Amino acid sequence: MFNHIKDLIRRRATSRATDVGINNDDSSRISISAPSLTSPEPVPDDPSTPIHVQRANTNGPKFQFMSDLHLERTAYAAFNIPSKAPYLILAGDIGRFADRTHLFAFLEEQCQKFERVLYVPGNHEFYGTSRPEGLRAAGEIETRLEGRLTVMHRTRMDFATENGNVVVLGCTMHSHIPDDTQGLTSDFARISDWTVADHNAEHLRDVCWLEDSLNEIHSSDPDARVIIATHYAPEFKRTNHPRLRDSKVKYCFSSHTLEAAQSWKGIGQVSHWIFGHTHYNAWFQVRGIVIVSNTPWDHECRRRFDAESTI
Repeated sequence: MFNHIKDLIRRRATSRATDVGINNDDSSRISISAPSLTSPEPVPDDPSTPIHVQRANTNGPKFQFMSDLHLERTAYAAFNIPSKAPYLILAGDIGRFADRTHLFAFLEEQCQKFERVLYVPGNHEFYGTSRPEGLRAAGEIETRLEGRLTVMHRTRMDFATENGNVVVLGCTMHSHIPDDTQGLTSDFARISDWTVADHNAEHLRDVCWLEDSLNEIHSSDPDARVIIATHYAPEFKRTNHPRLRDSKVKYCFSSHTLEAAQSWKGIGQVSHWIFGHTHYNAWFQVRGIVIVSNTPWDHECRRRFDAESTI
């Protein structure tokens, strides 16, 4: 039954929603040339150190990354991101698409500092509006920033270097929420016309798109290095605070996608998986993949936020 549903999802959702103003020709594949850099050894896994994670023995461009700035709670103009890499990955919950004037100004500033900003929508981006309206606003912002911003809504970006291709795959990757868990998140009250069924359908679309994208990369470019950037976490235990280990609320934050992905073709090409949403800063490895988050909202400081973190 699940495979049948996945087949339907693939047929209906192999592209980003062109009806909401975001272009998705060729599975939203975008190619650019990038300088080649060599990353040094990763820092020790010490909770007292900032998240400045760099994978050993990987060549390619550097990516600065962070998530969950929640500028709608503070001030869009007050947060400064120092540029330490050519490219910036924002892994969701940066602000709200409903605040498009303020959000645009913030993103425009980042696009002046970085060669390209890759923006994965989170759930809070859609607070105060509907998902279609939010995606329309995202498309308008993307268009106005004239190629410096890419909204990573089931989007692939290729960075060509002298040492080979680096591919970034980006999507929200919603979790799967059981029926008895829907009351534990405010999403369905804050996002117009948004239901648990809609949320779970997006989870399937995102996961199917990731699997299909990795399969295509494995077939066409088996030497490429892949970075995955999602808002929701791909694993439960190490991406959430330990106090949530036995709580059903974890289903609002995470999924079993990392475990399922171990059987996907192309998973061995993934060097990093960046996530957000849990407000829990993590860095761990699973079969050679660095799983990492970097948010200023980890108030218990398991690992300090570092606005200059790169991979």
